[in-house]
Amino acid sequence: MAARGAELDSDTELPFFFALHIDPLEPHRRFHGDILFGTNFLKQSLDGCLQGVSDRMSPGTTLDSHNVAKCLHEIGKLGYRLQSVCRGDRIAYNNTGSSTFYFQLGNGAEEAEELRTQLRALRSRLEAEAEAWSEEKLAQQQKCRQLGAQVLELHAQCQAEREDRLRERGVKDAELNGMRREAATQATSVAGLHAGLAAAATRQAEELAALRTEFETTNAEVETTKATWFAEMQQKIEQLEAGHVQAIAAYDGRVADANAEKAALQAQLEAAQSFAPALVERTLPARDGRHGEKHIRIACPGVDADYVTIEPIPNGVQVEFRSADNEPIYKRSFQYPHSDGRFELCIEECCLDWGVLVLVLKQLQQAKLKLARGRASPLVPIDEGLEVAPAAHAGLQNFTLSRTPSQDSLTTISSDWVLASIDGRSDKTGPKGASSAELPTEQSIGPCEQPMDLSEARMTASAPAATSRQCLLLGSLLLAADGSAFAVEDLAKGVELRSFRATSDGWIFGVAVVRATRVEKARDQDIAELCLEGLDGQAGSQLRATISHSVLATVTNSTRGLPLQFAAVEAGEFNPASHQLFTMCHDESGGLTTEGCPEVKAVSKSVQSCQVVEIELTDAADAVLVQVADGVFAAVFGSPGWQSMEVVTKNHSLHVQLDCSDLLAGARSSMSDPTHSQRTEPLVYRKIISPHDGHCTAWCKFHFTKQGCKRGLLCPLCHHADHADAAKCTQSHRGKRR
Repeated sequence: MAARGAELDSDTELPFFFALHIDPLEPHRRFHGDILFGTNFLKQSLDGCLQGVSDRMSPGTTLDSHNVAKCLHEIGKLGYRLQSVCRGDRIAYNNTGSSTFYFQLGNGAEEAEELRTQLRALRSRLEAEAEAWSEEKLAQQQKCRQLGAQVLELHAQCQAEREDRLRERGVKDAELNGMRREAATQATSVAGLHAGLAAAATRQAEELAALRTEFETTNAEVETTKATWFAEMQQKIEQLEAGHVQAIAAYDGRVADANAEKAALQAQLEAAQSFAPALVERTLPARDGRHGEKHIRIACPGVDADYVTIEPIPNGVQVEFRSADNEPIYKRSFQYPHSDGRFELCIEECCLDWGVLVLVLKQLQQAKLKLARGRASPLVPIDEGLEVAPAAHAGLQNFTLSRTPSQDSLTTISSDWVLASIDGRSDKTGPKGASSAELPTEQSIGPCEQPMDLSEARMTASAPAATSRQCLLLGSLLLAADGSAFAVEDLAKGVELRSFRATSDGWIFGVAVVRATRVEKARDQDIAELCLEGLDGQAGSQLRATISHSVLATVTNSTRGLPLQFAAVEAGEFNPASHQLFTMCHDESGGLTTEGCPEVKAVSKSVQSCQVVEIELTDAADAVLVQVADGVFAAVFGSPGWQSMEVVTKNHSLHVQLDCSDLLAGARSSMSDPTHSQRTEPLVYRKIISPHDGHCTAWCKFHFTKQGCKRGLLCPLCHHADHADAAKCTQSHRGKRR
């Protein structure tokens, strides 16, 4: 194939030429040529050659790059051969990349014949190659092209992924560059901090050096001061030692004098203690307008008046003798029950003459108080939330409300307050546990028959012994049904105790069930102590209870010769001469027996301020066993329960008294009333029921409604919260029923 040349010169005259056009962009790569000018022979030869090539290169027939190259090579050689007969060649190129060969032919017939032969040979070769090209190879080529397309697609995808990776790498490179810049900034900051720390370290080193210098200077001054102070202290210690020696010498002298005085006093004390103090008590009855007196004479020879202490106690006196060392050598209390009267120490008449100490107790006059007659005042509502109900008006004569002692154990709203009354029967029928501080004030007390101090009136009106219940003291041990011991304050409802009860066949053992226990407040109580003899050389024991507590004892009448009978005897009325306390003790087998039990040898009474416990049994006839010593038990009864009390009106006043229906019935039948007016039964304002316990059924149905109870604290029924469930089941009805 000839190289590229210039375009055809338009001024050159061509007798004839052959144009062969090759277009590489055609899909079938067809070869076509035209005889522009020339002889018929050459034109026919070339047309036949090109026609054969065109037939073989019909649409649907393609040649690979190798065959095309071979064809072009043969055509090129043909072109060079044509150059020998042509006077020149000119090649023109178009814009599409196709090329056209122009051959100028000569006039020789031989060259044309040779060219025709070569073209025929070329045609035959092309036909042979076209026949060799089969459809199978075309299919393989098509498959290869498809694979090539897939490879190109994969290459495109790989190229895209590569570009993405390059892009990500660029982003990471940008981040790394930013981090490098930040690291450079931080390195700069760290360098600045290092410089600052170095400067601070240098400054602190300088300050430390200055402080070290100052410390060395101060230490030198301290050492100097310490040496000076040590010298001064050494001098002072020497002076103190010299003074101490002198003080010890003086003290030894005073101790010798004190020992001599002590020896003398000891001799005097031994002489005084060699005689047991004789004691004489005398009671002088009231006569000739004088009140009764009690004289107590105690023989105390050799005892100085400075070592005698006399202290008044409630309804008695306490005396104490002390030695020179202020140690008590004799102490005794003389206290009398309130039933014998009220006594007060008369310190003016007490004296110590000729070794005999005389103590004088004068009996106080019984106060007779009378309420003044006044107009009847309407009742006022009482707020249940207040601890003390206020009076309606300050100017009117009203009564003070006082709490019952049952509020600490079994709280009952209906029996939480009672009206205190000062009457001749108030000591016996007044509210349980009322003390002197709970009595009416001066405004509620009417004019007295004779002027007297209010404190005396309160002392006279308060009678703790008369209002005491049948109680045991704290710490008393009761024998349980299983043989264990229960403290009386630890008893609860339902506890079973070993009991001793009377039947038609005699007294037998049984089991008593505790119904309720009540712990009263600490106040003055009349206590009876039954002193029992000791067993086998042991110390004696005591049974302590309130004087009204009943114990099981045997009573005999020696004059009539009656046999022993069991009876309930109050502890205050127990007489060892005619009574024998029922006691039991453990035998060798561990059982209980009455043989060899101790007897009561003495009974003492005293007034003590203490707490007591009231025990109420299910059956009041049961006698429980109280431990008085190790393995020794005494039989006592429980509390019989609360008696019904009533609040009645008398002379426009309210009085609290026991239920005395029978007494009033007898009084109405009496004909000795000098007045013409018929005695009527007092109007019962309300009844005071017993405190709430597990067997209480008298509950107020109106208290548990929305309207509430209109009577409030004056309601005779129980307002305890334990009845709330029962009240929900039974709804109250107000108004008329159809």
